[in-house]
Amino acid sequence: MEVSNKGKFQMRDDKVQCQCCGKWMVPRPIFSRGVWSNGWRVGGGRVISSICPFCLDEDWDGVERVHRGVLFKTVALAISVFLGYV
Repeated sequence: MEVSNKGKFQMRDDKVQCQCCGKWMVPRPIFSRGVWSNGWRVGGGRVISSICPFCLDEDWDGVERVHRGVLFKTVALAISVFLGYV
């Protein structure tokens, strides 16, 4: 009597096609950076986006994203300080 492990171990096909370069790939995650203090990393390590490993483009799936940069954070800080005084 032979026991088969096909039910336990199934192959998954996680590849998607990049909308920019047209290659089939597995997206690579981009992690946020932390701050090093006395040999320890403080914060960071959170997945913030993913890229195509071939063309290194974040818009590999064709979805347009709003990137929250320094300007967004500065405006948010100014509004929160203003509301704090009110």
